[in-house]
Amino acid sequence: MNKFWLASSFFLVLLVSRTIGSLPGQETGPKPTDSPGLKEKASLAVNLVRAINTAEGSYKVAHGVYTSWGALAASSEFAAARKWAATNDPQIANLALSKGADILPGWSVRLTVGEGGRSFDVLLEDKGDQACGYAVLSDERNLIRQSKTIDCPI
Repeated sequence: MNKFWLASSFFLVLLVSRTIGSLPGQETGPKPTDSPGLKEKASLAVNLVRAINTAEGSYKVAHGVYTSWGALAASSEFAAARKWAATNDPQIANLALSKGADILPGWSVRLTVGEGGRSFDVLLEDKGDQACGYAVLSDERNLIRQSKTIDCPI
């Protein structure tokens, strides 16, 4: 298969999934609690993880493997995914993202690439949420999940 066909297929799947919406039982977005500013923080985290997912998919199409956060953050695939994400969330365009683990002030990213670059897991964690440990997680299947520690209501 050629790279154009793979890239076209990947973006078609993304477009269809965004157009159709979520499947029954699948989360559709942030579920803010009563905490002021949590809705905005959750929205930013979810959209940033969407950009990372999109960039990883594009990177795999172009290079045959998924890659680490440092390499992805410096890639043209992430620049394009970030531009795309900014159409849904303009604040994504203006973020000064680090290529290290502390991606943003108060936020930590852990992107783990599986053996041979065939899979990845990403965890974006709110370091300021000491009580509940809010985090957004995803992997190569492009399902985005939100989590909190077990003692906190979801």
